[in-house]
Amino acid sequence: MSTPTLPAVLNDIIWRTAFNEAFAPGFRELLMLIDFRSCVPSCFCSKTAFLEDVNLMELNPFCPGTPYVPLSRVFHHPFSPIRHWIARALSPHVIRTVLRTYPKVLLRSAYSQGMSDWNRALTRLKRLRPEHIPAGPDRTKLLAIIAQLEEARPLSSACLRYPWPGTPASWRARF
Repeated sequence: MSTPTLPAVLNDIIWRTAFNEAFAPGFRELLMLIDFRSCVPSCFCSKTAFLEDVNLMELNPFCPGTPYVPLSRVFHHPFSPIRHWIARALSPHVIRTVLRTYPKVLLRSAYSQGMSDWNRALTRLKRLRPEHIPAGPDRTKLLAIIAQLEEARPLSSACLRYPWPGTPASWRARF
């Protein structure tokens, strides 16, 4: 992780003016956020997030293509409920044979929203192919999700170790 070429004092002034935070931790957070955005397709990120200090809904900074907001202000997990919808849309036969799990286990894991859960969910969902999707009203949406999964990657170990706000790791980092 290399820092920009601007002097540290100038970087700190710019960062404090824009985000009211110190430069060094904010820049590390921004690099981790870029890593997250490159790994997780946009359909798996919720589009809005609740900002704590202003009591407003804003664009979710985890979602690709949205502006950066310091994550200490975001009071929301990054993932959308799309994994739950996928678990409901797939037939039990596909879940058992292709994803190699039970339908209720898949539903329960869809509710967990932790960063490390993304890697486990991705390994399962990458097994889906267009021929596994049954005909019906949800087929088009499921095929679009499968197409986005082709570009998805597991989160890096640095991204998983980072103390994201609202996680137990961030609580340990504060004390």
